[in-house]
Amino acid sequence: VQFNKLPLNRLVSITCRAWAPGIEHNARRMRGMVNFQLYRTYTDMKSNDNDVH
Repeated sequence: VQFNKLPLNRLVSITCRAWAPGIEHNARRMRGMVNFQLYRTYTDMKSNDNDVH
């Protein structure tokens, strides 16, 4: 799975189903699937508060 252009500072919920012979799907029991969440933030890699000037 590849996620393109996920929004910044927003929680995104994803449900993935496995598709193969013999896999039972049951949304109520969460069989054959998985849920997860992604939260993307922006980090400015150029600046560092620990830098000595």
